[in-house]
Amino acid sequence: MDLSGQIILAYLEEDDTRRVLYRVRPLLNEQGPISLEDLEAFGEEGYLRVAPDRQEQHNFKERMGGLGSLCVIDLRDTQASLGKVRPNKNYQPGRGESNPYIVYSDAVRALPRDLVYEVVTGANSDKALTKLFYLREGGRISGPHCPEGSLSCPDSQVLMPDCERLFLVEMPDHSSRMFYWPLQEDAARLAAIPFGQSTADVSDAAEEEPRAESPAAAETALEETAGPQEPVNLPEQEETPAFAGQFSASSALLYGGMTSAGFDLSPREAAHLLMLCLLSGRLQLVGDNLADSRHAAQTLVSLLPEGTAVTDSQAPAEEAAYLQLLYADSGSMRRRVKRYLASPWPVISLRSARGIPDIRKAKDRLDLAALKARMAQGRPELTLVDETRLAAFFGRLGQEDCALPLQLRAQMADYLAYSAQLSPEDREGALELAFQAFALPYLQARGFGEQETAELLGLERA
Repeated sequence: MDLSGQIILAYLEEDDTRRVLYRVRPLLNEQGPISLEDLEAFGEEGYLRVAPDRQEQHNFKERMGGLGSLCVIDLRDTQASLGKVRPNKNYQPGRGESNPYIVYSDAVRALPRDLVYEVVTGANSDKALTKLFYLREGGRISGPHCPEGSLSCPDSQVLMPDCERLFLVEMPDHSSRMFYWPLQEDAARLAAIPFGQSTADVSDAAEEEPRAESPAAAETALEETAGPQEPVNLPEQEETPAFAGQFSASSALLYGGMTSAGFDLSPREAAHLLMLCLLSGRLQLVGDNLADSRHAAQTLVSLLPEGTAVTDSQAPAEEAAYLQLLYADSGSMRRRVKRYLASPWPVISLRSARGIPDIRKAKDRLDLAALKARMAQGRPELTLVDETRLAAFFGRLGQEDCALPLQLRAQMADYLAYSAQLSPEDREGALELAFQAFALPYLQARGFGEQETAELLGLERA
């Protein structure tokens, strides 16, 4: 990967405190996140060893230690940057040096305060890795905001959640953080900084000491005591263990009942099915054939609390109090297309397993009273990651003249907000499952072909 001509946001760590060794991992440039494939060019972990430049042999430790967790690799001056990244002559993975490339320290600089900003929630503003940050409150993203006690702060603005300059970045600890990299109106000013000169003029690094609670400081302390590292996680919705535990128990019962009845689904797919049952007034089941689809609907009716679900043929005149289970042998709406387009519902596919099933009615029904009571309190707030991905996805569909109805957008948001409250096992792949259950059937009903649909969903890596 060629870094010349770029300024790159990077993660800096002191990975060997005894020998005062630092390394950097590229995270983001003006075009977007550095892909894992590109990082592989720098070895398995994607880091470059920072080698002291000859002019800072004596102040290397102090300057690197004062940069904090985020810095920039500044190689914008193509001529001056020649040779700044080169193979590491000391590269010996078996003897502790696992970084095949070095970058000279004069190219590793303080992060300019107006180059890139982290997006955080209000409760986590003190954990932002950038000195100025944007604040997310519900669907509103505003900033930049300054730390308390700052003498001056730039004018504030509001960003849309689908702003194309918002980037979700995977950090070295596998957590995710959101950054806003604006198109620089003062790019000429930044580019005019001579290569090799400190960027302290455009950074407030010299005015403020690094935050005591910054991940870099925490990592150094942990390494010195040989203790385990504690990863820095993206601010998420607060966990509700009671809700997650109750859901997992109900999901396990549903999984047992459906697999006994002859259906081949995983525990994660059972959790997905249960969430759809809890949130939907109507749900379509698609099996390998019409008979198996009907059997799936009847099995669900026998598993869910008595009087809460009916099959399509049993639906009473007043449907609101029931989960209406539709069944079909394909995802196509065919005769239901007008009805579906007027009030879309989610669709889930269930595979039939091999062998002989137990088609008797389930003896034990699920007790969903506690879960329904919790959900009646209102939808939890979407995580920043989910809200941003949904907004971007909805925006792209709108540009392709296939915008999802408001009803479907709200249903997808409900699904993801409640899924974020579950255990990691139950919520795994929630975004992909939401696309398949809500967006895919609508695109098919609108007449989009298989390839077109795959491309549209592929925009969000579904």
